[in-house]
Amino acid sequence: MGRALGNIVLHLSKCRITSCLVILLMTPSSMVFGQDPTPGKYSCSIANIVGLQTDSQTGSRFPSSIVPAERQQTFFVTIEDNKQQPEDRCFSAEALDNLKKLRRGEKPDTKSNTFFLDPSMFFTACQARFRLSTNGGPVDGLYHSDNLSIFRDEFSQFWLRNGLNYIWQFVDLKGNAYLAEGRCEKVN
Repeated sequence: MGRALGNIVLHLSKCRITSCLVILLMTPSSMVFGQDPTPGKYSCSIANIVGLQTDSQTGSRFPSSIVPAERQQTFFVTIEDNKQQPEDRCFSAEALDNLKKLRRGEKPDTKSNTFFLDPSMFFTACQARFRLSTNGGPVDGLYHSDNLSIFRDEFSQFWLRNGLNYIWQFVDLKGNAYLAEGRCEKVN
């Protein structure tokens, strides 16, 4: 790591002063990106989509690029606050003991009213501040997050980045896996 830093310093010492000033002025804080995601409804379009599909006849998997008509598909995304369970249900000593049991592979105390069937259930009910639902697209899904960028469920993820560009990794009901990218626009 010291050698790499030395190479950078050597390179900077050789550059012309105007070039160095341009580099210093082009910091991330001076760049304008676009709209940040906020709760509300969005219209999203698919720019590119690729996947792994299973041939129903042979059962073999193969990569696929989806036809252009499906790539232009529009769907809707809704981001809203997630209704969380009361803190005493989520963070009581009994609830935390049950979560520890889950982590160790043990069964939680099902007689308790503070048990969760799996850790993702705890995340969804207690930690996630926001939820995102997709509708009208390749699959309808419900994802949860503790921020406004990366939403997930047990099998899929939806990344909504600055500028409202997205990357969506999902699995359909047939077990086919896809990766789509595109852009969203806020409707309300």
